[in-house]
Amino acid sequence: MSEGLSEPNLRLGLLAIRNEFVNLSELKHCIDVRKKLYAKNQQALDLGDVLVQQRYLTPQDLEYLHMQLAAADGGAIDLAAIEAEFDKHVAELKPGCEFGAYKIEEEIGRGGMGIVFRASRLDEPSEACALKILIGGKDATVRDIERFKKEATVMAPLLHNGIVKIHEVGRHKGLDFISMEFIEGVSLKELVGDKPLPDEMALMIIRSAGEAVSFMHSHGIIHRDIKPENIMVRPDGSAVLMDFGLAGWEKIEVLAGRGSIGTPMYQPPEQADVGGPFGKISEASDVYGLGASLYYLLTARHPFLGKSVQEVRQKIKTTPPDPIGQSNAKVHAAAEALCLRCLKKRQGERFSTPRELIENIDKVLGLLLAGDPGGREARKQALRRIAAATRRRSESGPVARRSDAGKKVEARAAAARPATKSTAKGKVLPSQKRARAGRPAGGEAGPSGGIPPAVIIAGVAVLVVLILGGVLALGG
Repeated sequence: MSEGLSEPNLRLGLLAIRNEFVNLSELKHCIDVRKKLYAKNQQALDLGDVLVQQRYLTPQDLEYLHMQLAAADGGAIDLAAIEAEFDKHVAELKPGCEFGAYKIEEEIGRGGMGIVFRASRLDEPSEACALKILIGGKDATVRDIERFKKEATVMAPLLHNGIVKIHEVGRHKGLDFISMEFIEGVSLKELVGDKPLPDEMALMIIRSAGEAVSFMHSHGIIHRDIKPENIMVRPDGSAVLMDFGLAGWEKIEVLAGRGSIGTPMYQPPEQADVGGPFGKISEASDVYGLGASLYYLLTARHPFLGKSVQEVRQKIKTTPPDPIGQSNAKVHAAAEALCLRCLKKRQGERFSTPRELIENIDKVLGLLLAGDPGGREARKQALRRIAAATRRRSESGPVARRSDAGKKVEARAAAARPATKSTAKGKVLPSQKRARAGRPAGGEAGPSGGIPPAVIIAGVAVLVVLILGGVLALGG
C-alpha cells in the first residue's frame, strides 16, 4: 500500500460483490484506481467513493451498503479472504448443483476464463440451455469482463437461425453469466479432427455460416473473430456463429481500433496490423475469416504456420498461404481458387461481402454436384460425418475438452471445495444497472432451418454452368 494511504475497507467490497454490484475483477480494478489516484494527486478516497466514481455503484447503492456494513458483525478482512470465497463459489459449479435460477446438468467446455455448462431453468426443467460462466476472477481483467458483457450485447438483438440466441444475462455470487441457446452439434474444429472435409461439405458449411455473417453485416456489425472454434454445426448440417466478444459496430468501434484484433491464425492483414497499410476493418475482413475457416476444413491445418504469434502475423501480412493442394490433393481447383481469393492480402482483391462469396460458392457447388442431382448424396455424407463427430465429442467427456488453463483453474478451485450445495436464486441486474453494464434482455428464437439452400439449387446451378460453358467468375 502506498505510504500514507490507509487500507481500503474490503468488507464493503465484499458486500458489493455479495449484492452483485461488482465482481472480483472489478473490485480489484477499483483498488488499483484508488492507489493511482493517491499516487497522482495525494487524493485518499474511500473504496466506496471509487466504486461510485467508476460507475459500479450509485450514491444510493453506496448508502445501502453502508447500512449493511453497520449492521454486519466481523472485523477487517483482506483480499485473500475475498478470493477464497470466490474460489469456493467456483468449486460449487458441478453437475447436479443449482446456480441461481438454473440447474447445471453437464460441463461441455472449459477454458482459462470460463466454463460452459448444459443447464436447465428450475422453472422450465425440460428446456436445455447453455450457461456460460466467467470464472477467471483472479486473472481476468476489467477488459475481459467488458468483452464478456459485450458478447451478449451484440448477440441479443440478432435473431437468426445461424446465430446463437441469448436468453438472459446476469450475475450470481459474484460470477457473471450468459444463458443462451443450447446448440446440439460440434464445432468445426471438432468436426474436422485430423481429417479434411470433402469439398462439397466444406463449402456447404461455409455457405451456411456466410448467411449468418451477411445478416450481421446488414445490422452494421463485423464479427472480427471468425474461426472453426467459433462456428458450430447442427446435426442437420446448418452452421451457427458463436462467441461475439470481439464483434464491433462498423461506424463506432471498428474505425477506432488500434493494434491487433482477433485470433492470429485466422485474422486478415488489416486486423493483424490495425491502422497499417491494409485499410480499415470491413465486411471483407469477415470474408477473410470465412476463407481461413474454409482452408482449415479443406486441409485440417491453419493457412499460416509459424513458431510464434509474431511469425504468423508477419506471414499474414507478407506471404501467400501454402497452396491447398500441397496438403490435400483431392481438393478441386475451383474450390481452391475460391478459398485463396478470400485470403488475398488486399481487401479489394477478395470477395467484397459474404453475399458475393455465397454466390460464387453456389457456382462451385453446381460444378462439384453435377453428378449428384439435388446434392442428396453429399448431404447424406455430411450428416454421417457430423453424427460421427458428435458421438466422439460425447464419448470424450468434458474433462478431455478442457484447456490446460481450465485445468489450473479447477485445481485452484478444488482447494476451496464447499461442504454443502448452494440453492440461492440468481438475479439479473435491475434495468438501470443493466443499462450501466451494457446488458440487454434476451430475444426470441428465430425460425429453424436445415441444410443450406446450396444443395437445393444445385440442379439449377448445373444448368447455369452448362449454359455458360462452365466458366466461373472467381477472379484472380
